[in-house]
Amino acid sequence: MKLNLSIDTTNAAFDGDDRGPELARILRELADRLEDGRFGPMDTAAPLRDINGNRVGMAQFVAPPDMGAAA
Repeated sequence: MKLNLSIDTTNAAFDGDDRGPELARILRELADRLEDGRFGPMDTAAPLRDINGNRVGMAQFVAPPDMGAAA
C-alpha cells in the first residue's frame, strides 16, 4: 500500500510566507484520524481541510501496481 497526499497551499489559510503551521495542523489532523480509525476504508480518499473548513487536498491509500505483471 502507498499513501498519496496532495495539499494545495494557494488559499487564504496559507497566506504569508510561513505555510508551515497550517500544513502541520492539517497533517496532525490526518495523523489523529489514522490513529483513531477515522480515516475510513483503505480504498477511499479522505478530504483534507484547512482551518477555515475549505477542502485543500486528499489523502488516499492505493495499492501499488503489480510489479510482476506482464506488460
